[in-house]
Amino acid sequence: MERRKHTSSAKIKELLRSTLIAVVVSIALLVLTTQNPIPTIPPKSFVEELKEPKKETKPKPPANPLCKSNRSDNPFLYKVWRVLETSPQLQLRVAGGLSKPSQKPADREALVTNQELFLDRSGHWLRALRSNAEPELGIPATLDFPADMVPLLPPRDRAWQFGTCAVVANSGVLLNKTFGRQIDSRDAVFRVNRAPTSGFEQYVGSKTTFDIINQQHAKVKAEVNGHSGSMPDSKEEARNSTIVVFEVTSNWSRRHLYVPLLTKLQAAGGDVAVLSPALVVHAYRTWARFGQGLEAAKIFSVKKMLKPMSGFFAIMFSLQVCENVHLYGFSPFKTDSVAPYHYFDSVQGVTKHHAFDASFELFKLMSKWPCAEAKVYIH
Repeated sequence: MERRKHTSSAKIKELLRSTLIAVVVSIALLVLTTQNPIPTIPPKSFVEELKEPKKETKPKPPANPLCKSNRSDNPFLYKVWRVLETSPQLQLRVAGGLSKPSQKPADREALVTNQELFLDRSGHWLRALRSNAEPELGIPATLDFPADMVPLLPPRDRAWQFGTCAVVANSGVLLNKTFGRQIDSRDAVFRVNRAPTSGFEQYVGSKTTFDIINQQHAKVKAEVNGHSGSMPDSKEEARNSTIVVFEVTSNWSRRHLYVPLLTKLQAAGGDVAVLSPALVVHAYRTWARFGQGLEAAKIFSVKKMLKPMSGFFAIMFSLQVCENVHLYGFSPFKTDSVAPYHYFDSVQGVTKHHAFDASFELFKLMSKWPCAEAKVYIH
């Protein structure tokens, strides 16, 4: 009996001793960690990040500071919008907003070629202007002008500004609907290559604010020797409109065509304007960017875009001076199209120089693009 009591007492003493030692050790550890804290173990993710080197990521293109289209339900449009909005972002207006005469010249690009463009900061006259065009556009970096052309130019930029405008092309589809009154109700009407209105008023209207003409028609107006256009002066109507030429990046036009054209029209009291190099180069850039968008969406190949037609330059000009632009008489013409090439004659259409079907797709994209500064409507 006494032996069992002795054994129990020894076990109790051993248990007390173990407990006391554990308490002493705990107190000692508590003191040590208070004075010298044990560093915490970093999280597993952080350890893995230290072990594995960071993967290099390609920098994302900067977002369009003016606008960023939401993802379109149409995958083709979404691909086009991505191309248009990749830096540098596309702007339909050369200066981003509607050009206003109150703006300083440094704040906006010139609409027309004028004398102020040829004056440097020291007041000296320049003989050439820089085009600032990319090499792939095929435009000379420097555009030289004949000395006798500068005095024929307006002293400063023009200050046109309109609300709603109509750009009327020449397709035979115009004969399918009577848009005449609607066209004449617009604040300004832009026509292409002096197309006639007499006899077609119910379809195309009679009002004309601007006549945008290409080199061939400008040759006829200027009566340049040895050159003739497709529409003789005898068939043209006398109308009070501003003649606008746009091929200012062409060496031949600057050196041989524009001086006789300006001289003749001004002597007759007519109004004529030469679009500025900045605006024309911007138009070519816009054409190229939309072409890249069409190719990215696999709608058309850039090679099939060919060169922009006169109607495209009329649209680009109108976008600089109009809040809203309505398009009439543009069509995806092909040689087997039912509608005639022109609404006013029976000339056979030619698709050698212009891809009208690709161009029409481009105009539709202009009308649908959410980031366009001006609203474009197609009739």
